[in-house]
Amino acid sequence: MDRLIKAIGLSKKTVAFVLFLCLQIALLMCMNRWFLIPMMQQRETTESGNSIWKQAGFNESHVKEASLTHSNNKPVRILCFIPTAPDNGERLTAVRETWGKRVDKMLFLSSVTNQNQTLIGLNVTEGYHFVWGKVKAAYKYIYEHHINDADWFMKADGDTYVIVENLRKMLERENTTQLILFANRVRNANNLNVTHADGGAGYVISKAALRKLVEIGLKNDSLCSPEEGGPDDVKLTRCLERLGVPHRDSRDEHGKQRFFHFSVEMYFNMSVSKYRAKIEYYPTVQGKDCCSENLVSMHKISPANMYMFDYLLYKVRPQSQRC
Repeated sequence: MDRLIKAIGLSKKTVAFVLFLCLQIALLMCMNRWFLIPMMQQRETTESGNSIWKQAGFNESHVKEASLTHSNNKPVRILCFIPTAPDNGERLTAVRETWGKRVDKMLFLSSVTNQNQTLIGLNVTEGYHFVWGKVKAAYKYIYEHHINDADWFMKADGDTYVIVENLRKMLERENTTQLILFANRVRNANNLNVTHADGGAGYVISKAALRKLVEIGLKNDSLCSPEEGGPDDVKLTRCLERLGVPHRDSRDEHGKQRFFHFSVEMYFNMSVSKYRAKIEYYPTVQGKDCCSENLVSMHKISPANMYMFDYLLYKVRPQSQRC
C-alpha cells in the first residue's frame, strides 16, 4: 500500500480523505435506493391517480360515496320518487340497482300496487297525459307517510340517472327550512319569456317547500291547478311561484350545468338541436367544456347505460403504471 501511495504521489492524509468521501457517497446511494425512491414512487402514484381523474373530468365525489352533512352537521337526507306506469319494470330495476340505492329512500309511485310491493298504488288515472295528477298525489302521499324520512325531496323520471353524492354536495350548505326549488331552468316553447323547471332532469324541493305545497298549495285551486292532465314540471313551477318558492340557479360556481335534459354524450358530441338550445334558459355549452365536474343528473338514459355509468363511476379504478 505504501509503495502504491508513493507511486501515485499522494500523501496518506489525501488517501484517507478520498476513502472517507467514497464511504459517504456509498451511504447516500443506499439511502436513496432504500428510502427516497420508494417515497417518491408513492407520491407519483398518488399524484398520477389524481391527475387521471382530473383529466377525465371527475372529482372524488364521483368515485367515493361521501357521507355529506348540512352546515349544522346533520346528514343530507334525500327522498326520491318516480311516478311511473305499472309496466316500466326494466327501467325501475335499473334505477333500483344503480343510483336509486344511494338515496335515503326511493319510491316508485303508480296507479296500482304490485305483488312484491315495489310499486305503491295511488288513486290516480293512469297514462302519460295524467302525470300532473300522479305527481300531486305523490306529494300528498310523501307528506303523509315520509315527511320525517328526509329533508330534500326529488322527483325524477324512470330514465333519469342521478349522481347522488354530487346532489348531496350541492345541498350540504343549503337550509332545508327555507323555501327552495332546484332544477334545470327552461323556457316555455310557446312563450320564451316564461320559464319553468325541466322535469326530465329531475327537480328538488326542500322540506319547507313540500310542507307549503301540500298544506296550502294543493288545497287551493287558485294556487295549484286542480286538473289531472298537463306537464307536471310546468304546473308545479307555477304553483311553487305563487307560494313564494324561488327557482334557484342549479348551475355550479363556474356557471356550468349540473342538471341535463339529455345524456352528456350529446353535449360532448355537439349534437343538441338548435330548438333545444333555444328553450334553455342559460346558454347551452357544447363540447368538452359543456358540463360541470359536479354533474347531478341526466335524462333519457337507457337501462343499459345506467349500468354502464355505474360501472364507470363506481367500479373502474385507474392504475398508475411506470416504465
